[in-house]
Amino acid sequence: IDLHLSGLRQLGAEIREEGGFLHCRAPALVGRELVLRMPSVGATENLMLAACGCDGLTTLVGAAREPEIVDLQNCLNKMGAKIKGAGTDTIKIEGVDSLHGCEHSLIPDRNRAFSAAIDNLLSGKKAALKFVEPEHMKVGLALLKGLGCVLSVSEDSVVIEPEVPADKMRELLKAIKPMPEPYPGVDGQMLRMFG
Repeated sequence: IDLHLSGLRQLGAEIREEGGFLHCRAPALVGRELVLRMPSVGATENLMLAACGCDGLTTLVGAAREPEIVDLQNCLNKMGAKIKGAGTDTIKIEGVDSLHGCEHSLIPDRNRAFSAAIDNLLSGKKAALKFVEPEHMKVGLALLKGLGCVLSVSEDSVVIEPEVPADKMRELLKAIKPMPEPYPGVDGQMLRMFG
């Protein structure tokens, strides 16, 4: 959590670690440029949230680019925030006096969908994923296509049919050694599904 704490401290939060607990106070947060040394999803989200209440502009450089970051921006903007740039490595957040409620539908969880697909393929069954965002899963789907799976992709669903028996699919999945890299590449969570 060092990225979270460092960023919050730079915005003006007072954080004390004591007995395994973090005691945090934020009498006044002031916007500034924050450079993340790695694109952490959690740190990007926490700093976006904190920056909404800052005085002035906060710029996150080296931000995570996952679809979940874009979804958080969309939700916060509906609530009165002023955020631009989610989905890129630079996000700008202009602090506001307050936020208000809104209605927002969350995007589908791409890693859960991909995990369900792998489970089906390892059982020798086709995977029919409904209510998904295929664009968010494109790297993983390309890997499965490379293993000989047949893909049928529509706007909000994907059907994946294995062309090899389950035991062969298991061997193929274990043999894949993609390098972990930030979204849109194969991130750590997706990588574990191949292991």
